[in-house]
Amino acid sequence: MSVQQTLKDFAKPMARGRDNKDEVKPRKRAHCKIKAATEYSQTVINSITVKLPHGLVPYPSQRLMMVKLIQSLKTKSNALIESPTGSGKTMALLAACCAWLEDYKRQRSESKRECKQHGYTRNSDESISDRLNAANLDASSMSELEQSSYLESLNDINEFVPDNFDAFGNIENVENFDNSSFLPTAEECTCLPLIRIYYGTRTHKQIAQVVKEFARLPFGHNGRIRHTILASREQSCINPTARASHDITAACKQIISPDGGGCLYRNKLRSGLDKPGKLRQMLTRMKAGVWDIEDLTEQLRANEICPYFASTRHLTTDADLVFTPFNYLVDPIIRNSSDVHLKNSIVLLDEAHNVEDTCRDAVSFEFKEQEFNAGLESFDEKLRSLKMEGDVNVLHTAELTSALSDLEQSMVVLSRLARRFHQLFRKFGQEALQRLPRDDRFKNSYTFQYEYLMQSLKSNNHADNLYIPVDSPEFKEYMSHFMNIASKREGADENIEDVIRHYRPNSTAIVLVEKFLYFMSYFSKGDYARYYKCNITFKPSSDGYGSPFGASQGFRASQLHKKVTGRRDMAHRNEEGFIDGHIKKESKAPIKPGFDTVLNLWCMAPSVASLEAFENCHSVILASGTLCPTDTLKTELGMPFTVEMEGNQVIPDKQIFASVVSKSPSGRPFVCTYKNMEYLYPELMALIADVCTNVPKGVLVFVSSYRIMNALRDVLQTRNDLKQAIYKHKRVFFEPNSSRELQSVLDGYTDAINSTEENGINGALMMAVFRGKVSEGIDFTDDMARCVVCIGIPYPSYVDELVVQKKQYNDLQSKTSRVLSGDEWYTTQAYRALNQALGRCLRHRNDWGAILLVDERFLEKAKSSNPDSNKISRWVRQRLLRYNDHPSLINALTAFVTERMSDVSLQPKPEPIVLDDDDDFVKPEPKQSRTSMSGGPSVKKEEKDTEWQIKTTRKPPPTNQVFKF
Repeated sequence: MSVQQTLKDFAKPMARGRDNKDEVKPRKRAHCKIKAATEYSQTVINSITVKLPHGLVPYPSQRLMMVKLIQSLKTKSNALIESPTGSGKTMALLAACCAWLEDYKRQRSESKRECKQHGYTRNSDESISDRLNAANLDASSMSELEQSSYLESLNDINEFVPDNFDAFGNIENVENFDNSSFLPTAEECTCLPLIRIYYGTRTHKQIAQVVKEFARLPFGHNGRIRHTILASREQSCINPTARASHDITAACKQIISPDGGGCLYRNKLRSGLDKPGKLRQMLTRMKAGVWDIEDLTEQLRANEICPYFASTRHLTTDADLVFTPFNYLVDPIIRNSSDVHLKNSIVLLDEAHNVEDTCRDAVSFEFKEQEFNAGLESFDEKLRSLKMEGDVNVLHTAELTSALSDLEQSMVVLSRLARRFHQLFRKFGQEALQRLPRDDRFKNSYTFQYEYLMQSLKSNNHADNLYIPVDSPEFKEYMSHFMNIASKREGADENIEDVIRHYRPNSTAIVLVEKFLYFMSYFSKGDYARYYKCNITFKPSSDGYGSPFGASQGFRASQLHKKVTGRRDMAHRNEEGFIDGHIKKESKAPIKPGFDTVLNLWCMAPSVASLEAFENCHSVILASGTLCPTDTLKTELGMPFTVEMEGNQVIPDKQIFASVVSKSPSGRPFVCTYKNMEYLYPELMALIADVCTNVPKGVLVFVSSYRIMNALRDVLQTRNDLKQAIYKHKRVFFEPNSSRELQSVLDGYTDAINSTEENGINGALMMAVFRGKVSEGIDFTDDMARCVVCIGIPYPSYVDELVVQKKQYNDLQSKTSRVLSGDEWYTTQAYRALNQALGRCLRHRNDWGAILLVDERFLEKAKSSNPDSNKISRWVRQRLLRYNDHPSLINALTAFVTERMSDVSLQPKPEPIVLDDDDDFVKPEPKQSRTSMSGGPSVKKEEKDTEWQIKTTRKPPPTNQVFKF
């Protein structure tokens, strides 16, 4: 067994999640049944027939997108696709990719028939009825289309999966499995490989909207493209006991465990629906058609069948199109624990603007001081129990005695490994304390370079060595021990497993070892060590005891945190049934009293994750409404992107007002840098007051940090003139630090905008932070955002340790590779955050709104001769205007608003803002001293359906007032 396969196997029992314990309960989104259209249009692009919804003619940008996509797929190349929200991006992506795959499947069928090694003749000799009966399907109840579809399904699946394959991982009667087609012959195989599409979105809930677009196409309804969804248990579990739990995932795993009583919904899949063809036939009879996870759950609940295992285990085996949150594809631990097979696949990542951060985060690892204490405590406790069991019980069978002995040996080996790592952790922590400047009380982080990390891991003394190359026998031995403690032994007696289970260490101990082995598998591979840095951070402890786990450690860590916090008062009890002694022996005084010490093993190169995941893919397509600037995507992911497209905005120019605001109402230049902000706060609030006076409904204002937002709040409270000017027209809201409070803030904001005008109040003002949840994923459609004001250029904090280290790394690498310099990378991060905020408004063809870039520096940045000009999304920079003075700006803005308000064709339909808080992909709260390095998912409301055909007219602005860039 290869090391890579073993890593995949050992990830399965304890796959790392992305649970957010500071979650917001989202509004329940009204669910509409997906219906199939009866007619379709079609167009031929590069010899591929692309089917589209009936009567819809693609925008020029959509047609260009489909041309680029098909070009990419035909040449097995990678593509970068940017197209503004509302331009029909999702439809174009699906239509082009599915059309190409449909054509490829036809070619593949021909190649299989003509292959001298694998060509099949039995199909021509067997009747359709015979083949369907062999698959336990009723031919008499199926239409001709259904029969054709399911026979194709059987052909695809039977090529790779034995008939006695069970989606739960078992193969029965192996001796009857005919493997002759896999034996070497004199003939060369000429079959084309199986290709499927993985369509990745940022969150589970965004999948529903993408599936609705897929349902507008014929591919899913005619059975040519079979789909499924990798949904979490939170979305698809129907077991009442599990759903009643505060943690559905944990409850489900407990129920289906050997001592959990079992799940009747899951068991039904074993009896009669063990093959995907049978399950799809049943769904067709139930008129499920193209289903999203809510449809599937509703249909299968009526038949008491588990939607989770149906969609993520059974239907994945024959699916051509798999919808999934894209961290299922990028994160190695999640990917290896899921039924994801990326070789020869097409990977399409939508909303992929933060994919670099996601990749870096996926192969970076965090270890906390209390995590070591709790993990080592569990090892010691279980080893003592095993010793007592061996001393007392002499009635064990030979098999049980051997199993317990093997478990004890594995735990001894791994506990020693964990203890050595803990000693290194404390060494790093103590050295960091000594190296931190004593005169800077705000400096709480120190970073060691990879050379020192390598030197510290290595030791000539085998007992102290922690550098374990991934291809070494020692690493394989550690993995074997890990498998022994983390998962059920293959073919083991259930009664013996029941005994063994009680002696395995808890999840924290297992996670601790698992993360170290994963880290070592990357750090020791090739020259990957130079991509890593070792950081020690001291975080103030909230309760003196410290929180042992962070969001990145997911379900396992959060569950252990509950156990640990419930045992604080038991830490020094004796051995009679209580946790004891390890705390006295192993847990020393905190490295820094009053602080939690955190060890971060940061990966600086996203290519470490992206190459492992996507190196053998057919094509990788990154798409987003705000992919620009693309420089870092091209240089840091390690993959060539030979096909590129930057689409045009489909909203007519007359519906967009975009301007640089270079001067304040008093004529003072706006240069929103740190040193200038103190005297600019009143001027900024005066500008915001004028905007609120002249723009109805929703106004969004984005600033670089909570510090700036709070300073503006203070000005609003102390300057009565400004307060009265704003409160006369708007209710005012501020993005909260905690995501727990965000939905209630959004509800209040929405209600204020939708309420009938009273006392002159005609809407709401939302103050928010770049890289926050408000800026990266929520649709502020129509009245929710008639104006977006972006204050300053949102560069990441220059004092953030991760930003500092990333800049240093890029400066070093840029000398010998195509990687951007540190400053270039730093600038790119700023404009990507800016473009994300700008994309919150103007969400569909009939939307309208104003965009104000408040900073004099944008005058220079927007010039075509400036190298930074192309970092602003093209649809914005092409429309940017400059007004000579503040009155001219406000007059033009007022005229724009008046004209748009009088256009009856642009009247909106009120909709709530829905916070799409996802349990599997979490983005950290933005802080003044942090940058958006984690790439977690932002939140996003459903996009509206968009028209396809537009005619644009542009009314030029008065030439005596403006300069056009």
